[in-house]
Amino acid sequence: MSNNQHAITGLQLSHQANILFITDGVCRDALDAEWIQFTGQQTLDPSVNGLGGLDAGTLQADSAYAVYAVKSTSGTVGAILSASFDPVLNPPTWPGSVAYRRIGSVMTDGNADVRAFTQTGTDRTRVVTYSGGLSSLYALQGGAASAWTDVDLNALAPRVSEQISLFLKANGGATLEVKEPSASHAQMATTSEVVYPFMVGPIGPHTDYRVPGPGTGDIAVLGYQEQV
Repeated sequence: MSNNQHAITGLQLSHQANILFITDGVCRDALDAEWIQFTGQQTLDPSVNGLGGLDAGTLQADSAYAVYAVKSTSGTVGAILSASFDPVLNPPTWPGSVAYRRIGSVMTDGNADVRAFTQTGTDRTRVVTYSGGLSSLYALQGGAASAWTDVDLNALAPRVSEQISLFLKANGGATLEVKEPSASHAQMATTSEVVYPFMVGPIGPHTDYRVPGPGTGDIAVLGYQEQV
C-alpha cells in the first residue's frame, strides 16, 4: 500500500442528455498500482459499446451505472460505463484494460435515460444532486402504513451510496417517520416537510417508514453521496 492509495483530483462528471463528460484530472487505480491521468475532457456515449461508451448492452430503466477511468496495456486512457460496481467479482467487458478506478455513478429513469444531475466534489467524496422536477423522484407517494414498511430506493440511488438526501412530506395531519431498516426506532419524524440526510445501512438503499396516525406520507430522493 502506498501513500497515494485512493488519491484522486478532478475527474468530475457532468452530462448533456445521455452524453457524459469527465473533466481532466488524475487518480490512483483501484489496486494502487497505476496512475490514470486525463489531460483533457473525456466523453462517454452510452449508445456505443467499449471504451468511451457502455461496456456492453444498452442502458436499462431505473438502473445504476458506475463510471470508470481505465488505462489499457498500451497506456491508452479513457472512460467506460458499466452496470458492474464490483469489477473483481463481476468483471465488465474491458478489452485490454490493465488499470481501473470508479470515479462516480449515474442513474437512469423509467425511460432508460440518464437522470438529470450535477456532481460536486473533486476528491473521494462526490455528491450527486438531481436536477429538474420532483415528480419523477418519488419512491413513495400516499404511504399510509401504520407499521414499519420497507421503501426500496435502488431505482434512485446506487448501492454504493453512503448518504441519501430524502425529501419527506407529511400530508393530512400525518406524522411521517423514517429509519434505517436495522434501527429499532424512528430516526426522523416530520409533520410537514423536511430534507433529511439519510445514512445508508448495510442492506443498501432502503428505508423504513410508517405513519402511526391519520394522513399519508411521501418520500422522494433528491440525490446521494458516495466515496470513489
